[in-house]
Amino acid sequence: MNYRIIDISCFLIFFAACVYCTSFYYYPTELMWAPDNYGWLYYADYLFGNFTHFNLHHLCENLIGLFIIWFFFYSSSVDGFLDKTASLLVSALSVTICLYFFTDIDEYGGLSGALHGMVAYAALLRYIKDRDIKGFFLLVGLAAKLCADYFLPENLSFNELSQKLYGDTVLLEKFLGSQHDIHFSVCKEAHLYGSLGGLVLGFMRYFFTKNRDFVVSRSIDG
Repeated sequence: MNYRIIDISCFLIFFAACVYCTSFYYYPTELMWAPDNYGWLYYADYLFGNFTHFNLHHLCENLIGLFIIWFFFYSSSVDGFLDKTASLLVSALSVTICLYFFTDIDEYGGLSGALHGMVAYAALLRYIKDRDIKGFFLLVGLAAKLCADYFLPENLSFNELSQKLYGDTVLLEKFLGSQHDIHFSVCKEAHLYGSLGGLVLGFMRYFFTKNRDFVVSRSIDG
């Protein structure tokens, strides 16, 4: 019971962080990561940028994704709030740090890169630790999504399909005011870097805890 309360509390903290960073700042770029931002939040932006979104449409998409991944993607043996929190934060930092060193981008905001990392982490451990075939299919799906980001023609990208499906304007965006009505595009590099961060953390988690799990198993069987 205590575990479930902590788990839900951690989710609500990240949920609230996304809403706060996007909604209650005068302009979202105050907390977006940008390589030429040398204000006092410069280093904090490496993390806060992932919680700051361009508009309510962008925010709602990622919050729905966070809810689904947080509560349904992790297996029963890798379902602790520490696993979820670590995979989110490490993936988020992987995104902005790799964007800084390996890409030429003006600014970045949004949780989608970190969400890709959470999926990679949960799917990898579900497959190699639990021997659950669902993890393999999740990894294949993630790889297909990344390939689509990079290789689909621009007019068939996920961003364009989303725009055609939902339209350029979402009525709920009016709640945030016109200053938040910013056009944005999918950052495929962020999805890739987040996924790589989640995979690296997943492998580290597996290899560093494998012997301990074996000892626990032996003690129970013996």
